[in-house]
Parts: sequence; structure tokens; C-alpha cells
Amino acid sequence: MRLRLLLTTLLVTVSLSADVALPAILTDHMVLQRGLPIHLWGKAAPGEEVAATFRAATLSTKADTLGKWSLYLSPSDAGGPFPLTIKGNNTISFTDVLVGDVWVASGQSNMEFQMRQIDNAEAEIAAANYPKIRRIKVGRKPIDYPLDDVTAQPWTAVTPQNASGASAVAFFFAKHLQEKSSASGVPQGIIESFWGGTPVEAWMSLRAIGEDPALSP
Repeated sequence: MRLRLLLTTLLVTVSLSADVALPAILTDHMVLQRGLPIHLWGKAAPGEEVAATFRAATLSTKADTLGKWSLYLSPSDAGGPFPLTIKGNNTISFTDVLVGDVWVASGQSNMEFQMRQIDNAEAEIAAANYPKIRRIKVGRKPIDYPLDDVTAQPWTAVTPQNASGASAVAFFFAKHLQEKSSASGVPQGIIESFWGGTPVEAWMSLRAIGEDPALSP
């Protein structure tokens, strides 16, 4: 009985003092989408107040009974770098955050094709110095249901030192936007999520497949 009471007390203490935790997609050097509400989310102790401060504006919310919280900052124009702070029982601070356009680079081997594999790779990689092009690579995990989080390498700016492993299609797409489009100079964020040889159904939810007569068994 004493052991049970002790365990219960420990569990309650841990729950009440839980630190704010954030998804792996949020790191230093990230790009947030311009012109749309900025979605931030994570976990904390149930009922814990969580506040986010970005570009001199602060917004707060409380974690629900499951410890989940979510808030939307006001839309922001392109720019940066800015700091971003999220505070609950603990404080998490991000640096070098840009606001621009965010793209998901997804698919099979064509999207997975890396800069080191292209023609004239050495020269292209040596010239790939783009501090306003940022990339993050999502880890692979085959699973049948949505996850609350992913594994991912941190956001990084594209430099000659790390460009060799970047998706070639995604990089040249972002480079074109940076240099020659109406979005010239706007920061570009690339979320790399690809897996060579995967069927298109693997990228769709079971619900989406079930609701489409052409895909239903």
C-alpha cells in the first residue's frame, strides 16, 4: 500500500512539473510560412500555461487535460532572422528564425536524388551558399496511423559544406525562387520527406484511400 501511494505521488509530481516539449520540426534556423497564421504546438503538464513570443508579440494558451497545447501567432511578413521564445514551466528559445515560404519536397527516388549525384556536382556544391534557403530532413518510419511527431535532422542553411546531401530538385527549385521569381529574396524553407520506390498509396492516409472509390478495395 505504501509503495502504491509513493508511486502515485511520484506520477502526480512528474505530471505537474512536466516541461514544455516541442515537435522535432521546430528548431533553430527554421523557416515559418509568411502571410498565414503561424502554428505552434507541443506538450506540457495538463493545465500549464504556455506563451510564445515572436516579433515583439506574445500569445498564450493552456495545455488540455492530455497535456497537448496549440496556438496560432498572427501572420507575418517575410524577413528575419528573429528569435522565438516559448515559455511554460521551462523556456525554449530559438535563434535565426526566418519568415518566408515553406515547401514539402516529397516523393520517390527522383526527389531523393542528391546534389552529389548531379552533373557538374563539384562546382554546383561549391557555389551553393544560400543563407536564406533552409532545409530539414524528416526521418523514415513506415506506420499505419498519424504520429504526433517525427524524427528529423535540425533545420540548416544551405552551404557548400552541407549541400551535397540535399535533394537536387528541391534545392534548384528554391534557388530559382530566390534568384529569378517574384519571390526573389524571400527566405525558402524545404521539408525533405521522400523514400525511393514507395507507391503513392503509402503517402495517403487509410481514411483518404477509403473515401476514394477509385482506390477502395
